[in-house]
Amino acid sequence: MPHPSFAFVRLPGESSQQVRVFTDSPHLVPQPIGVLNDTNSPDRFVFSPWNGSDQLYIWSDFQGVFMLGEVSQNIRHLHKRPFLTPSTPFEHFELGISRAKAQMESEDLAKVVLARELIMPQEVDWDVCMNLFEHLCGAHPQAFVYVCSSENWGTWMGASPETLVRYESGEVQVMSLAGTLFNEAESWSAKERAEQSVTSDFIRSCLNWQASDEIEVRELRQGGLRHLLSIYRKSWPRNLLAQLVQELSPTPAVCGSPRTQAAAFIAKEEGFLRDLYAGFMGVQQGGRFLSNVNLRCAEIGTDGIRLLAGCGINKESAADREWQESALKMSVIGEYLS
Repeated sequence: MPHPSFAFVRLPGESSQQVRVFTDSPHLVPQPIGVLNDTNSPDRFVFSPWNGSDQLYIWSDFQGVFMLGEVSQNIRHLHKRPFLTPSTPFEHFELGISRAKAQMESEDLAKVVLARELIMPQEVDWDVCMNLFEHLCGAHPQAFVYVCSSENWGTWMGASPETLVRYESGEVQVMSLAGTLFNEAESWSAKERAEQSVTSDFIRSCLNWQASDEIEVRELRQGGLRHLLSIYRKSWPRNLLAQLVQELSPTPAVCGSPRTQAAAFIAKEEGFLRDLYAGFMGVQQGGRFLSNVNLRCAEIGTDGIRLLAGCGINKESAADREWQESALKMSVIGEYLS
């Protein structure tokens, strides 16, 4: 008998011991993004893949909110896929950065986000997966923590710090998160500020931003990483929610700018499929919707576990530092693996 697909979700700010459980058929069929405008929808978990924000994969059977120790009582099967590519070598990553910087000098490319993958050949069974999920819930209370599994996408998990769109009571909240420092001793430079400003400008354009609209600027921390953060809040028509989500994803924080040129560069140079990495996942509860960009994530496969992370590249980027930054982002999950 085929095993069902499932998703376990701990929303930002909620108890680390309380988990939403969703199930559905083993193989998920894509749905149009417009279903997000349905204000009468039951609670459901949605996922949109990288650079595919016109479609959603939906876990539509909400089983309820359970204590962490109870969520696996009736579900104990992970769907797994083989990995198609090996770990990204430093030389390949370095070459991609060099080509990106050269294109920035000669063409209209302001920023591109290059990612890499690291394959760890560790067997991840059900118990290991649930231990990872529990660690992420406890260590990252303000992150969107999830594990989801289906026949067509395999099993993914993550602890994302970046809100894509939060909608509630007629207001949207959108986060601009870009620029990374490694420790307390470092100070924000023009490189990080330029990286963040590209994302902020893009978000303001999507929101038809006015000077009177509300903005909050601060620093966000996850583990040893520090990020520049701007939060935009604005009244928004509920029937235009799906349009806004589609316009925002992927943001320059995970793709680059201009988006079309950056996405083409990524497809040509990265050397692997992002799949669900840098797409978005969310929970819809009637008129309320909370979604995060799928960052600090990994895929559990037949060959081990695949960690993915990316860095914003501009003219000031150095390959050694970007490699170190991506390693620190991978450590959000990797630190719990042997």
